[in-house]
Amino acid sequence: MKYKKGFTLAELLVVAGVFSIFITSVTGIFVYSVRAQKTALELKKVVAQTNYAIELMGRNLRMAEKDRDGTCILLPNTNYQITRGGAGIKFINVLQDHKCQEFFWDSVNQQIKFDNGDMITDLTSPNIKVSKLNFELSGDTSGDYLQPLVKIVVEAQTRTGSGKINLQTSISQRNPDTY
Repeated sequence: MKYKKGFTLAELLVVAGVFSIFITSVTGIFVYSVRAQKTALELKKVVAQTNYAIELMGRNLRMAEKDRDGTCILLPNTNYQITRGGAGIKFINVLQDHKCQEFFWDSVNQQIKFDNGDMITDLTSPNIKVSKLNFELSGDTSGDYLQPLVKIVVEAQTRTGSGKINLQTSISQRNPDTY
């Protein structure tokens, strides 16, 4: 009697078990990679939007001029006024028809906004969550002869909370104060 060569049931079960462990591992690695890529892309959006907002704020704040008569800023002969408990800053932009403008944090929508004197614009999209915007001012008191310096601190993250960044920069006025 001649037996056909083949696999036993035990051999097939061992191969099926090894194959299922391999497939499970590969699938887990793939799922982890897709999640990591999604998080990285969301964080990239947060970085891009906050960088845009900081760059725009910096360009405008550099062009601030002294409010000689106090029509925009409460304290005359100063360049900036911190508003909204440190979450906003007012100034007169010399390049935009000497308009009184303000950057501020909208705590309800958790966005950075810009009031250009005519309308309020969102600088960050609703897709990201700005949890902090803070302005600190030094060297801007009337008659101190120091060049004003504005420090901007931003803390933002994805709406899902998967990625969080902290950015900080300092801006000085482009044109020195003249008295």
